[in-house]
Amino acid sequence: MRKQFNILYDLFIKYNVATPDEILLVCQINGRSVETLEDILYAKKGYRNMQNYIQHYQLGIIEFEIIN
Repeated sequence: MRKQFNILYDLFIKYNVATPDEILLVCQINGRSVETLEDILYAKKGYRNMQNYIQHYQLGIIEFEIIN
């Protein structure tokens, strides 16, 4: 689970889904989990999970394949 969180965190920063400060704040409130990152993704971009976000923007993200 930790590896999934770290990969998603890096993708969020790389693709401007959220800033490190935004992620830190929400994780301090809701806890550090993949579900928290997905909540951030939904609140900021309207996608339920990173797979939908990647498909919509047709991003060829190899890192994401590791966690699926």
